Amino acid sequence: MLSRVCLIRYLCSVLCVASLSVCGASFGESDVTSQSVTISAEFDVAQSLNEQIDKRVGSADLESKALCAVYIFDGATGKVLVNKHGEEAFAPASCNKLLTTAASLSLFGPDKRIETDIYRTGVIDANGTLKGNLIVVGGGDPSICGRYETDKKDVTAELRRWVDAMTSAGIKKVHGDLVADIRVFDQEYFHKNWYLNERGEYYEAEIWGLQFNEGCVDMEFSSKDLLPGDTAKMTLIPPTTYATVSNNIKVLARGRAGSTEFRREDLSNDIVATGTLAFDSTKIESATICNGPLWALHTLRDVMTSAGITVSGKLRIADSLEDAPAVAGGILVHRRLSPPMSELINTVNRVSQNFYADSLCKLLGNRFRGSGSWAAGCAVIREWLRNQPVWSEGHMMDDGSGLSDENRVAPRTLAELQRFMNEGPYSSQWRDSLPQGGVRGSLKARFAETDATAEQKARIFGKTGYIDGVRSLCGYILRKDGTPVYYMINVVNSYRSAKQQLDLIDDIVVMTLKAYE
Repeated sequence: MLSRVCLIRYLCSVLCVASLSVCGASFGESDVTSQSVTISAEFDVAQSLNEQIDKRVGSADLESKALCAVYIFDGATGKVLVNKHGEEAFAPASCNKLLTTAASLSLFGPDKRIETDIYRTGVIDANGTLKGNLIVVGGGDPSICGRYETDKKDVTAELRRWVDAMTSAGIKKVHGDLVADIRVFDQEYFHKNWYLNERGEYYEAEIWGLQFNEGCVDMEFSSKDLLPGDTAKMTLIPPTTYATVSNNIKVLARGRAGSTEFRREDLSNDIVATGTLAFDSTKIESATICNGPLWALHTLRDVMTSAGITVSGKLRIADSLEDAPAVAGGILVHRRLSPPMSELINTVNRVSQNFYADSLCKLLGNRFRGSGSWAAGCAVIREWLRNQPVWSEGHMMDDGSGLSDENRVAPRTLAELQRFMNEGPYSSQWRDSLPQGGVRGSLKARFAETDATAEQKARIFGKTGYIDGVRSLCGYILRKDGTPVYYMINVVNSYRSAKQQLDLIDDIVVMTLKAYE
């Protein structure tokens, strides 16, 4: 039911329209009738939607301490349709990424590209020997990987382009070190509020100023030509000695779905893979590694060796006193540019990529606060948000991805953020970054348990979120006339099954869409 305040507002609006129709001095009868019909229709939609949501939440069998916060408003009129705990700040899970990507797109612009430079010190003699070091200056780019290649399994394609540049510069041998300059970020590579026992999982990749393959080693597991109970075949991508993987993945009987876990200790690259793999299948998984800069240099050296370029020195992280002057006076061998910011935020929002979100957070801190840290990056985002016409009471930000459960933001804030970005100068890039029901990203397979048609699902856009005890979805639906209705739904303190929580959220979104059909 509508609150007493909403009912009073509605009655006042109707009385106002009625009085205008009596006075009739400045308004035509058709104008008054149109306003009256619009107000009445909005009231009907809001009342019906509140009743439906109350009933659906009541049947969801959530725990006594759990709640479902909902904030929905009409983008055409600004009218708030539903506000259930909508101005209370909760952990948003991965909907936190909306703040990171909105600030990144707004402050950097959609065409911003992140630079990674390779410098040489010393001279190249007549035999092609570089008598000095090669220094890779990291710019905080998360995209040095296979994600943007035609063959996404070709994770060293970018490194081969670096080696081609070395060859073009006449380098055949390096009589010196391979050095990683990572000063763009601090060296708090693992957030203090992340899950310690899950540091081997891809979503907890370390955040460094120079990284390779999204901070992970990939593994292709295959059960082809194997029997249930056998150990799955495993191939490392790329082949490497930098990490070791203990393979305990077992083949399942036909018709059963598998699951995997990856564990490693801090400062270790000994990875333990456990779990199961579906019968007669192949799957690529990722596990994090320790020390991203050395991982990048190790793989670069392997690629150089394959191309006939040997390195006689060490792999090391730059010493600020010794190597900084060398970089300043070095000779540029190659400059790598990332995909544009618009593509990077697509990766963050469409597939909820933590590594990219936290890299962008630190990059914001470096650029606008002079410190590539989570604290500085979050401060930049908070300040940016406060300067926008978006309600931000209670907002606290702890990381860029939402993996930390110390983030706090109200549903109203994120719903209004969606409107602000959807109506802003980079609206097309923003809309393109969001998952779409039945079409792309993390919403491609959602709403399957609802009665929404394919056409209706395609009018649902939103960013998903999940951490332990939290499920969220924030975005907008398009009415048939193309006008948006913005929503944020946050289920908190619930440990019911994923299906129970997702079905609840999906039902509320579809109810909202159908309220206007």
